Amino acid sequence: MAHKWWPEALMYMTYVQNRTPMRRLGYLTPYEMVYGRPPNVKELPIWGSVCFAHVPAALRKDKKLSARAVKCRFLGISDEAKGYRLWNIYNNKHILSRDVRPM
Repeated sequence: MAHKWWPEALMYMTYVQNRTPMRRLGYLTPYEMVYGRPPNVKELPIWGSVCFAHVPAALRKDKKLSARAVKCRFLGISDEAKGYRLWNIYNNKHILSRDVRPM
């Protein structure tokens, strides 16, 4: 991906690193040190991977024939709300969605 995505990649790298065990912390994660419980890292998506975000029925133009999902690239996990930060490939806009399927 292009250089303009480096800040997004750095934010996601920090997110993953804070959930990785460190020897100097006694093989605990920084997340565990703060919250007292291990993080859930079972399904961390690969940064930049292609995925599909669900389009709610209220936002679809044609209720029957319009697409139920839009093709996106995964950029990270949102700090402001529960959901994933995505980049819509077709209209070059950022999306925040909880309903995401990897490709």
